[in-house]
Amino acid sequence: MSSAGVVRESTNGQVKPKLLQHIELPFLLTDGLADDFEVVDWRALSDSEFARIAGDFEILLSSGEDKVSAEFIDRLPNLKLIANFGVGYDGIDLAAAAKRGIKVSNTPGVVTDDVADLAVGFLITLSRDLRGCGRYAESGGWSNGPYKWTHKVAHSKVGIFGLGRIGSAIATRLVGFGVEVHYCDLVEREDSGFVYHESILDLAGAVDSLIISAPGGSDTDHLVDAAVLDALGSEGRLINTARGSLVDQEALIEALDAGRLGGAALDVLTDEPNVPSGLIGRDNVLVTPHIGTATWETRQEMSSLVIENIKSWLADGSLVTPVI
Repeated sequence: MSSAGVVRESTNGQVKPKLLQHIELPFLLTDGLADDFEVVDWRALSDSEFARIAGDFEILLSSGEDKVSAEFIDRLPNLKLIANFGVGYDGIDLAAAAKRGIKVSNTPGVVTDDVADLAVGFLITLSRDLRGCGRYAESGGWSNGPYKWTHKVAHSKVGIFGLGRIGSAIATRLVGFGVEVHYCDLVEREDSGFVYHESILDLAGAVDSLIISAPGGSDTDHLVDAAVLDALGSEGRLINTARGSLVDQEALIEALDAGRLGGAALDVLTDEPNVPSGLIGRDNVLVTPHIGTATWETRQEMSSLVIENIKSWLADGSLVTPVI
C-alpha cells in the first residue's frame, strides 16, 4: 500500500515504513514500533528539515492530548493515516482529515477499566475527605481531637454525564456500593436501570456527586458552568476524568472560593500541564496529572492496539478500531 518515497531499507534489507511522531509517546509504543518501522520525531526537526521530508510520511502518530490541526495536516501531502494513542481524539481536525480521505484510529475499550477505577477512587476521596484527613493527621491536628465528619459513598446519589463505555463501567462499579446512579446522555437507555435526566443541569440538581465522562469538543465545551455547579450545591462534589474543556475552570474556582461547591477532583484541566493557583492547596480539591490510563498494563494494551491498527492498514487498508 505504501507509495514510493515513503519507505527506506533497514540494514538487513527489509523495507521499513516511516512514521512521523507528533507528540511525546511512551517508550512501550516507540520501542514496539522500532523493529518494523522507522519513527521520526517531528519535534526534533527544524522547519526546513521537516519541509524537505514531509512528503515521506503516510502515517502520523498522535495522542489523546495532541493537537493535529488542519494546517499541520496540509503540510503532509502523502498522509493517509493518523494513528492516535488514546481514546480521545478531539484534538484532531477530523473534518480536515476526512476531506483528504485520511483515516484515523484510536484505542477505545482498553482504557475503560483504569479511567473508571480512577473516577470511583476520586469519589471516595472527596466523599470521605481523604486529602484533608491526611493533612490533619500529618500536621499534628489529630492530637487536638478527631477530624470533622465526612459523607458516605454507599447509598448516595451519583450522576454520570456520558454513559458510554467508561460511564457504564463507572456505573457498574457504583452499583456495588449501593449507589443510586443517575445519568445524562444523548438518549435514554431504558434497560440501564438508572435514573435518566434530559440535561446536565437537571442531573446536577438531583445528585450528591457529578462525574464527567463525556467526549471533549465544541458540543461539550464549558458545559459544566456556574449554573451546573450551583445546582450541584455547597455539599456537592465534581469529578472530571474526561476532558478539561468540559468544565468552566474559572467558574469552578469561583464556586470553590465562595463555598458554593463542596469539592472537586480533576484528572484533566483546560490548559495542561498548567495548574491554576486557585486549585492549589485546598483540602477539598484533588488534581492529578492526567493519569487516567497511566498504568503499565493499560499503556501496553494501548501501544499494542496502535501497532495493530498500523499493521492492519498497511496490510489491507482496514483498521481494528477506526474513528473515520
